[in-house]
Amino acid sequence: MSATNDRYMTDMSSEFNIRMGTEGFAAEPPTTVCAAIKKRAEDTPDKVAYNIMPEGATEWQSTTWSEYYQICRQSAKSLMALGLEAHEAIAVRGFNSPEWFAADVGAILAGGVAAGIYTTNGPEASAYIVSHSGAKIVFVENARHLAIMLAARDQMPNVTTFVQWSGEVDASVEGLLSWEAFLAAGADVPDADLDARMEATRPGHCATLIYTSGTTGHPKAVMVTHDNLTWNAKLTFSLISKVDEEHLISFLPLSHVAGQMLDIIGPMITGGTIWFARPDALKGTLFDTVKAVRPTVFLAVPRVFEKLADKLKMVMAAKAKAAAAAGETPQPLPEGAVQAMLGLDRCHYVSTAAAPISLQILQFFKKIGIEIFSIYGMSENTGASSVSLAGANKLGAVGKPMPHTEIKLADPDAEGNGEICKRGRHVFAGYKDNEEASAAAIDEDGFLHSGDLGRFDEDGFLHITGRIKELLITAGGENVGPVGIETYIKDHCPLLSNAICIGDRRKYLSLLVAIKCEIDMTNGKATETPTPDALAVLAKIGSTATTVSEAHACEKVKAYVQSTIDDYNENGSVSRAQLIRKWEFLPEDVSIGNGCLTSTMKLKRRIVYKVFSDVIESMYVEA
Repeated sequence: MSATNDRYMTDMSSEFNIRMGTEGFAAEPPTTVCAAIKKRAEDTPDKVAYNIMPEGATEWQSTTWSEYYQICRQSAKSLMALGLEAHEAIAVRGFNSPEWFAADVGAILAGGVAAGIYTTNGPEASAYIVSHSGAKIVFVENARHLAIMLAARDQMPNVTTFVQWSGEVDASVEGLLSWEAFLAAGADVPDADLDARMEATRPGHCATLIYTSGTTGHPKAVMVTHDNLTWNAKLTFSLISKVDEEHLISFLPLSHVAGQMLDIIGPMITGGTIWFARPDALKGTLFDTVKAVRPTVFLAVPRVFEKLADKLKMVMAAKAKAAAAAGETPQPLPEGAVQAMLGLDRCHYVSTAAAPISLQILQFFKKIGIEIFSIYGMSENTGASSVSLAGANKLGAVGKPMPHTEIKLADPDAEGNGEICKRGRHVFAGYKDNEEASAAAIDEDGFLHSGDLGRFDEDGFLHITGRIKELLITAGGENVGPVGIETYIKDHCPLLSNAICIGDRRKYLSLLVAIKCEIDMTNGKATETPTPDALAVLAKIGSTATTVSEAHACEKVKAYVQSTIDDYNENGSVSRAQLIRKWEFLPEDVSIGNGCLTSTMKLKRRIVYKVFSDVIESMYVEA
């Protein structure tokens, strides 16, 4: 069912009523992505828009804003030639690249939208996005991604064309074009026809579809408008930008709103320069790119910082050991040495978002001179809604509300925890073809209900304390927020990567814990190899374990974990209902590979309950 009103819309072809303010930045005249890139190309035609290091090359290849705009125009004309109408979608699957950008922006210039597909999605999940968005044209990075899409082709009857931008193209695949053939397809489309599409596009039209990586069921299609993107990008960069020329590395998934805002829209507004990471960035090459580029702004998910911390601790421990062997006192590194070593020496804004980050990790980096700023937001408010800034950063908090952003806490409890609700021009238009979910998300007063629980401290900083749907209601009727308990355990037990509280409709709380281990990047699953950080902890407590299984069987490890739980029960819990009575090791850590984490590393509790039901039930066997 489709609907349009002052609160939300569900029809992608509708024009949404922009939530204009009456003064200041909130009253800024709205614009479109079409107008933004055209203006950027006119204002700074010869400035570099992006750089890429092709496979096997030794030098970066640069593309100017004028060249980038022309490539996007050619992409738009080819999409028009292939049948893309205004307010229709294309789908894109692959790692960040100039072609991803050109497909996305090309669709927007042609009056359409792009729906990104997470590269971790399997055939059915990918086909759902293509089918639900109505995409007839699907872009894929290479033959591997194409094979995943073709495995569910029968679920995508509307698809007429696949475009493969990298690698050898299989001529036997019906409807498959190479990138070069795709760009040539629009050669006969008049510029005037494209200009007419661009001029017909309004700031209140949908510009992109962000499919939430939802913890249950099919993802919802978040309709983000041109004004959402351009207005929030301008506001966000006005807060974090400190230099005339910002340099950013593109590696965050472009199917996620953070990647789109930072990599595509932000530079379009500010004139910044993008450097594309290698496709194997998250398998270990990301910081090779960081060292080469020396970005000025760097945003990463917590997992990136956790792995980096493990490596740094290993290096520092080796240096301390070498100094001790030589009979020398380990010397602290000179100020700025770690930043220079990592390539962050000119980075004025290092930040994290998308998932909770351990207080330990934040404290570790601050101790070595790198302050990490936490950002809080969601696809439904086009990225950030609260930010931490220099001089206004409190570890463990997610900053303060951005200017022109109202945040209120609905139905707060005795400790001040309530649902975080937001209002502003960055709040999305609605969920595509989902009247029920749209009405539930945006209330009569225009506030977006996030589903997140939070509280403000005495200094006005926002703290995330859990999810409403994650609340555990014990058999005794007590409401328990699991996130605070889990955070306490992880912060006080550096051996653990995850702690998952169990107790919904149970007589008492129990806990599943996992030891930090390496992730197999080929399948996204946890391995038997503890991280260097975990191995250091094992050695410190006198354990000889060298694998996860050995650690599970080690009495010293069990005693160490139990001591943390005892400490929590004595010092961290606030009521008897919050005491942890039993705990067990997870047979394997939660991961994207076993379906227990979303693409943005959020925990799928219901899947955890299903996958590890035997372990959970063992903790509730009556004595």
